[in-house]
Amino acid sequence: MEVFIRCNIIYIRPILEYGCTIFSPYLKLHIRKIESIQKSFVHRIFKKFGIEYTSYFNALDICGLDSLELRRLVFDLVFIYKSIISREIYCANALFTIIPSVKSLRRHPFYLRCNIKNSNKSSSQFLTNRTLNCWNSLPVSSFPVKSSSRSFKTNLKHVDLSKYLTLSPLNY
Repeated sequence: MEVFIRCNIIYIRPILEYGCTIFSPYLKLHIRKIESIQKSFVHRIFKKFGIEYTSYFNALDICGLDSLELRRLVFDLVFIYKSIISREIYCANALFTIIPSVKSLRRHPFYLRCNIKNSNKSSSQFLTNRTLNCWNSLPVSSFPVKSSSRSFKTNLKHVDLSKYLTLSPLNY
């Protein structure tokens, strides 16, 4: 079973995640279509090895995988971290404005405001608009003391991002 999962991670998942910081589906229909590829794979693995398939999210836990939607959100957050904080990625356009931290407000020091207005459906899917609420609600503990994108990504595993996802165990 582990060999099949590794093959999926190596050969299929990169194709599904290609360019996810540029384009991320926002319609539930499109999110389900992309997720259905991994769902079908996991279902077939369980069937092949005679394991009882109860639900997609339980199967992902057993396989040690994350949903593709969650992975896209994490990629977006790591991209913002790399461009704003660790400066591993250079963005010529000022997509974000960092709001200076005020001690009385309970938020992390990297609170952002988007420079692109969220006025229509197409602009709502810009990286800046689709992840801003999630970024601004991250706890202070998710930001490492020393600027490291790897540490930030590891810290995100301990943060519950489920309220920013469209699909959940109740509706998929």
